[in-house]
Amino acid sequence: MKSVSISNPLASDWLRRWKNQFASLWLSYFPIILTLLIGLSLSLLMSRLAANWEHQQILSEFTQNAQDRTTAIERILKHKLHVLQNLDAFFQANAAVSHQQFHTFAQVFTESRPGVQSLEWIPYVLAEQRLSYEQRGQAEIPHYLPDFQFQEMGDEGQLVVAGERAEYFPIFYVEPLDGNESTLGFDVGADANLLYLLKEARDSGNMLAVSHMVLGPDPGGQHGMLVFRPIYAVEQPRHSVTQRRAALRGFVLGVYHVGNVIDDALSALEPRAIDIRVFDVTQKNSPIFLFFQPGLLDKNAELENEEEAKEHRHSVLEVTKDFLVAGRTWSVICTPAPGYFKGSEGWQAFWVFVFGMLCTALMAVYFYGAMHRAYFNFKEEERLRVENQLRNLVQEQTRNLMAAKETAEDANRAQSRFLANMSHELRTPLNAIIGYSALLKEEAEDLGDENIINDLQRINQSGQYLLSLINDILDLSKIKAGKIQLFYERCDVPVLLEEIRGIVQPLIEKNINRLKMICPTDVHLLYTDMTRLRQILFNLLSNAAKFTQHGSITLEVFRELSADQEWMCFSVKDSGIGIAPQQLETIFQEFAQAEASTTGKYGGTGLGLSISRHFSRMMHGDITVSSEHGKGSEFILRLPLNPLE
Repeated sequence: MKSVSISNPLASDWLRRWKNQFASLWLSYFPIILTLLIGLSLSLLMSRLAANWEHQQILSEFTQNAQDRTTAIERILKHKLHVLQNLDAFFQANAAVSHQQFHTFAQVFTESRPGVQSLEWIPYVLAEQRLSYEQRGQAEIPHYLPDFQFQEMGDEGQLVVAGERAEYFPIFYVEPLDGNESTLGFDVGADANLLYLLKEARDSGNMLAVSHMVLGPDPGGQHGMLVFRPIYAVEQPRHSVTQRRAALRGFVLGVYHVGNVIDDALSALEPRAIDIRVFDVTQKNSPIFLFFQPGLLDKNAELENEEEAKEHRHSVLEVTKDFLVAGRTWSVICTPAPGYFKGSEGWQAFWVFVFGMLCTALMAVYFYGAMHRAYFNFKEEERLRVENQLRNLVQEQTRNLMAAKETAEDANRAQSRFLANMSHELRTPLNAIIGYSALLKEEAEDLGDENIINDLQRINQSGQYLLSLINDILDLSKIKAGKIQLFYERCDVPVLLEEIRGIVQPLIEKNINRLKMICPTDVHLLYTDMTRLRQILFNLLSNAAKFTQHGSITLEVFRELSADQEWMCFSVKDSGIGIAPQQLETIFQEFAQAEASTTGKYGGTGLGLSISRHFSRMMHGDITVSSEHGKGSEFILRLPLNPLE
């Protein structure tokens, strides 16, 4: 009994702990489970809606494509039958038409309209007129053909001489004649069905057709269509049946290949996997199969026979259009071809389901993270404390950097204001000195006072030198401050070289030097900052003129392809004093010259090359130098042909 009394509390305690743990887990994971169930349900619902929408899109696309095809077939048939209307007008305009006239007029239509096998003229001939028509036919048809005579189909399926009857409807003209010679003279009225159709067309005055017959050569398994249009005498009335019978001259006949006509109608449309079946449904209870166009894109499907076409005539998804064709009712039926829906059913529904489940998973992960965030409170608080310390440290450093930056900007602005003020204060008197010295020099030259001329010349040169020095220092300060702006434009290189020649020529001649410029004929335009390019070339040429005496200076322009980019190169080569190898590394530094004694002997500030290199690199190029001490130097400026690419 004791064991029972002891085990019951233990079991109850275990059960209570299990219930508490289960309740805790259930409460913990219930939002996740609920989110997964709701997400799965919504994903399935949206996937189903997407599948239905996609299916409706496919049906709508099929319907539109099918309607395009039925409309195209109806339109092309009307266009083909319009040929007979043109022939009607031709006969109305000519009381008598010869074989050559008919050939010339009808040839245009048979050659330009696919599906038209032939156009024919069938006169209405009474028995007493037969001989004259046969003689006329023998005179007009080509001599290599058998003698023309009225013919009909014999009992054994062979053409025989037409028997005696009160009236005839022979095929008198046919175009094209080649391939249709056997139809000449054939009496269409010898066939009872065709005779009935001719008389019905005569009495009604309308075009009438037989949509499952052909005259002439085998159409290659296609159904043919004969369309008769009555031709009446213009001068006779034809308001009643009696008047139309009396005014009848004959019929123009169009022989059409149904398959070729429909192929012509569909040639302008993009291929689609749509089967097209054409029936003559004039007799509702016994439709006549005319044509089947397989919709397979590979065109490997074989033509169905009439029984197979009738079996497939009714489909779950089809577009049907009925219309009149010369008294016959045609029905064009479009159905999806095998494989139409293959590849059409896209992946939208699948991807909608995947996206929904992905969103569900993200929501579940979010809830899971939100529920377990409490377990990391301590680490989160520690992280926030460290983060606040780092943020305070970064803010303090940022304030220090901002203060230093503002101090530097103030110093830069002060420097810019100082240079601007000094530029104004120095340039104004310098320009006055240069101007007045030039005026005084001109007056001294007029007076012939050589002593004063030399002094004024030195004053003017010193002013020019000082102004150049100030301009170089200002340019260098702008470059350091990043305030130089480039203005790209199309530069005509030969024209620029001539301008530079005019500017630098006095400097060249000062030391009795010769200037040679080489510019190939294929070098014309360069897209660059023309002002900076002129300044760079002037600096290079003035340096070459300064350090060369009784020598030659060459400026050569050429193109160069390097690193998959095309460059325009300007080479300035002189035969001057050259540069020592140890000085080549410092030649482009500010206020640097080849030797310490150079400044005293040749003058200059050492800023020209430094400014020129800065300008060239701003224009995505560079300046390189090669020199041999005592023999001369060569500076090459390279600029890209298309700097903005």
